[in-house]
Amino acid sequence: QAEDGIRDVERSRGLGDVYKRQDMNGEVIAGNGRPSSEWRMHVNIYKVREDVGAILHCHPSLVTGLATSGINPPDPSDPTYSDIWTEESSILLGKQIQVIDRKPYGTEELAKAVAESLSNYDSNAVVIKSHGAVVVAKDIWLALSAMDSLVEIYTINFVRWLSERLA
Repeated sequence: QAEDGIRDVERSRGLGDVYKRQDMNGEVIAGNGRPSSEWRMHVNIYKVREDVGAILHCHPSLVTGLATSGINPPDPSDPTYSDIWTEESSILLGKQIQVIDRKPYGTEELAKAVAESLSNYDSNAVVIKSHGAVVVAKDIWLALSAMDSLVEIYTINFVRWLSERLA
C-alpha cells in the first residue's frame, strides 16, 4: 500500500491492463477504470497487516479445485509431510495455508473473512473454496513468488495424494 493510495493493476480478459490508484474507501484517485470488485478485501487486509506491501488475488484452477474437494496440504510443521514443503514455501507462505468457505465475491463478508484469516501473521496465504487464492507479501515480486509457491505446494501434495491411492 502506497502512502498515496492503493495501487491496483487489474488484468481483464480482452480489456488489457487497467492501472489505477484508489483510496481506502475504494474511490479512484488516479488512473482509469473502476475499483476492482475485490477492493474491500485489499483494504481490510492492509488494515490488519501493517507488514503487507502487496496483495495478489488470483484464481488458480488447481488450487481452487483441490481446496474445494478437501485436498489441502498439511501444515509444514507436520513431520509426516515435511517433504511437501520447500524452504522457500515455508518462508513465503508462513506456518500454514488458510482455507475458508466461499463467500459472495466483492462483499464485505468475503473481505472480512480473508482479512481475519491473515490477521494472526502465521499465514501469508488464503484459499477461498470455489473462488481463488490470496497471498500477501512485502512487495509484488515476493507476492508473485508466494502465489507460485502456493500452486507448487498444492501440486506436490496432489501428486503425493494421488500416488498413495494408486499404489
